[in-house]
Amino acid sequence: MQYIRISAEHISRPPSLIDKPNGVRIVRKLSVIAAVIAATSLTSTANAANEANDWYISGQFGVRAVERETATAPGVDIDTELGNGLYLSGAVGHRLNSDGIGLRVEGEVAWRGGNLNNFDINNVPAPVTGDGFSALSVMANGYVDFNSGSSFTPYIGAGVGLARIAGDIDAGGNAIDDTATAFAVQGIAGVDVSLTDTVSLFADLRYFRAIGATMTLTGTAGAGDVDVEYDAFTLGIGARIKF
Repeated sequence: MQYIRISAEHISRPPSLIDKPNGVRIVRKLSVIAAVIAATSLTSTANAANEANDWYISGQFGVRAVERETATAPGVDIDTELGNGLYLSGAVGHRLNSDGIGLRVEGEVAWRGGNLNNFDINNVPAPVTGDGFSALSVMANGYVDFNSGSSFTPYIGAGVGLARIAGDIDAGGNAIDDTATAFAVQGIAGVDVSLTDTVSLFADLRYFRAIGATMTLTGTAGAGDVDVEYDAFTLGIGARIKF
């Protein structure tokens, strides 16, 4: 019978991940992979947080400045001076990006009231009662935000939509008591001030113009359709909540 003698010298140890060159490389590769996974996870979390704040709602109130509105018809020129009026608006918007030059879009509903100061027909002043012209508008707005890296963000914007113009005028036997729908445009410039990650205050100046409103004039000056030109500057402040 033969015996085979196996000494300890013939038994090899399994390769160590720590004290062998191949093991060191494996550990380094695993470390790099773990770091990449962690960085990706953090980036995804940050992006999810940013995306969570891409939508917002806002409300604004302010003053519609004194304006002169005109209405014309064959042989009739009407010139009205509106006093300062109330301005109210609400909007829902979406931020497209937030780095550098930011872009956002929103849908807005706004109301501009009126107080009637003076009323002239063919350059002849007439005693007048009523609220003059007011406007209820639905607008689609686009904005450019100039992100400065601070809590202050200047912005400019423009909008298009429709406006429902209401006329309430009674002057010396001549009256406009009518409503009309017209195409509307506006330009906007303002600044946003962040209070927290989700709440900010803003203030802006807006120029609004309704184009193509036709109303009916009745009275001693004659009856017929008049073309109303409605434009207004508004100065407002508001709050924006992101979600």
